[in-house]
Amino acid sequence: MKHFFLLIVCCWISTCFAQSHDITVELSKFANQKVYLGFYYGSSKGLQDSVVLDANGKGHFKGNNPLSKGIYFLVSPQKEIMFELLIPESQNFSIRSNSSTFPYDLKFTGSDENQLFYQYSLQSNFYGQSLNRLYKIPDPSPLVKDSIQTYQQKLNDARKMVVNSNPNSMIAHFLKAMEEPAIPPASQQPGGKFDTAYVRKYFKDNYWGPIDFTDAMYLRTPFFESKLNTYFTHIIAPVADSIIKEVDYMLAFASVDAEMYRYLLMHFVSKYIQPQYMGQDAVFIHLFEKHIAPGNADFIPKETREFIDKRAYSMMANQIGNPAPALDLIDINGKNISLYKINAPLTVICFWDPTCSHCKELMPKIDSVYQKEWKQKGIVLLAVNIGQDIPLWKDYIKTNKIDTWTHAYRDHAAEEALLAQQKPGYKQLYDIFQTPLLYLVDDQKRIVAKRLNLEQLNEMVKLKL
Repeated sequence: MKHFFLLIVCCWISTCFAQSHDITVELSKFANQKVYLGFYYGSSKGLQDSVVLDANGKGHFKGNNPLSKGIYFLVSPQKEIMFELLIPESQNFSIRSNSSTFPYDLKFTGSDENQLFYQYSLQSNFYGQSLNRLYKIPDPSPLVKDSIQTYQQKLNDARKMVVNSNPNSMIAHFLKAMEEPAIPPASQQPGGKFDTAYVRKYFKDNYWGPIDFTDAMYLRTPFFESKLNTYFTHIIAPVADSIIKEVDYMLAFASVDAEMYRYLLMHFVSKYIQPQYMGQDAVFIHLFEKHIAPGNADFIPKETREFIDKRAYSMMANQIGNPAPALDLIDINGKNISLYKINAPLTVICFWDPTCSHCKELMPKIDSVYQKEWKQKGIVLLAVNIGQDIPLWKDYIKTNKIDTWTHAYRDHAAEEALLAQQKPGYKQLYDIFQTPLLYLVDDQKRIVAKRLNLEQLNEMVKLKL
């Protein structure tokens, strides 16, 4: 899903990528072969251009308009990344290698930015590879541990050297953007001692460093999306209100750069349309209501927009803390039954189908918890059959001895009549696209929990009683 939404943005930006540069490539090793210029885009990669090198290994990547700035890479005829390069403001330069030691003899002419980046890359790759080898050694000796510290220090020193000696360079800017904030020592924190709250706030406030959300250059780096994911996974509290505040802040800044805005909006939509934690779907609803529904996302293809609309309208009716949608059903004896007429401190709603293999696996487990814990506490277990084979449903209940539950189904003809009037059915209102599906509602029929597994839902029950 995530890569699908990013593809939408990549398709849009491809129209902005008119090849506009004159980058001469002279790589004798690849004479008479095709090489490619590629780019990063979030966690994805794409090919920008290609050229067949002549008998001397020479060719040009060129066009009439400038390329978007960022970190690009050269790809071999075998579709392997050979080395990275920068696309800075000045895009008329050459890359040469006439040695069998390629890619360790590259020479950039006309781009001091790239020559500096290349020299740093050689150093960092060497130290990085050395560290990886040392990390793999089981039960490292004191000598190995000392070597690890030495190489780590050399890598840090190489970074500092670039940043300090070329502070305005593109690579220095990227290196500073990749750094994590250095926490002040305890003596410099409030009260002269370590303060956890201060450290958390300091780290969060300084996390993005020089990164500018009005500059789409960062999208064409291999680190931006990873940094973005870390921020929302480990730094921001995983509750909808906190996430929404940060999302709105970023999108407000990004609104001045159409490409950055599109990328961030679709990144957040793809992340929270299928959220990791219960209740985070409220972030998606917020994005839909504030950014998509008002017409700020006309770049989204029609089919994708229809999918987003459908998911949004399904989620809106079943947000945590809101009243559960009405459920007017028919019980196993043919009598009418309504969710809102059930008198219980908590009601567990289980949407299921007797033909569903996962349901068959879960039903005995639910019954065990119900008989041992829920029943004696007055909790009602409302099992809603979404299938249409009523005899099969009744036979399953009888055969598996789960007739102490409250069983019901929605009359198919009534449901079809409702849909014919273009009104939402219960499957949309409860966002039922797979079974089994569990909901927990309180005595006022407000939604307490949804889409949890049985163990998680039982923990919620214990917390509420």
